[in-house]
Formats: sequence, C-alpha cells, structure tokens
Amino acid sequence: MSRGTDWYVSHPRGGHTSVLQRLRHRDARAFLVRTDSFAMDTAALWEWLCVPPPTRPALYHGSPPIAATTRRADAALSDEGRRALTHHTRRERAALDALEQLAENGNYRRRRTRRSRRDNDRDERRTSSLTHSLTPASS
Repeated sequence: MSRGTDWYVSHPRGGHTSVLQRLRHRDARAFLVRTDSFAMDTAALWEWLCVPPPTRPALYHGSPPIAATTRRADAALSDEGRRALTHHTRRERAALDALEQLAENGNYRRRRTRRSRRDNDRDERRTSSLTHSLTPASS
C-alpha cells in the first residue's frame, strides 16, 4: 500500500530536506500533471522541459480505461462517510495544496504573472504552516 503524497513530499529522507522544502527554497522546481487535464498538462510539460516538437511523443487521445467509466455508481458517499473520508485524507489534501502552491504550473501561480516580494513572502508563510501541520507529532 502506498504511503501517500504527504509521506513522499513532506518528510526529509536520507539526510536530505523534503521535496516541499526544496521547492520552497527554490532548490528544485516541479510541474504538475493532473489526471483531469492529463493531455493538456503533458503537452505543456514538454514545452516546459524545452523538448523540441519533432522529438516529443505523440499524445494518446483514446478511450478512458474501462474502470473509469463503469464504476460511477459507487462514488456516492453518505454524509458520515464523507466526513470520515475528509478527516482521514486531510494530510494528503494539505500536501497536494502545498504542491499546487509551489509548482511552476500550479493554480496559485496561474492567477498572477508577476509576483511581488510580498506575495512570495506570504506564500512562503502559507506553505510553511501547511508543512508544519503535516509534520507528525512526537510521541
């Protein structure tokens, strides 16, 4: 079973800082490829990576996998189930929100093309508090 996005991006590994810390301090850059806009994000990724158009792989525009079209009826949740799911996935959501803030093509960055120092400082505080809330409590 996967440890989840939170575990992979929020916690330091092997003496290195976490992925979110590296992104926050501009030691690394990230580009998001979302499932709901996969073709568009993949096309933009090749551009971001400066891959020349003739060498880019062709995009597949086929039908979605069978499971994506046949399992719609089991997506409904009761109010109690939604509360439980929201509670148990809060750390994952916080990690994904932090990635969204820090990624080159994140929704927070799309809103403004020019960023002031004040905007950068505010985002730094926001993502820092998100990461702090993701850090497991000491026992």
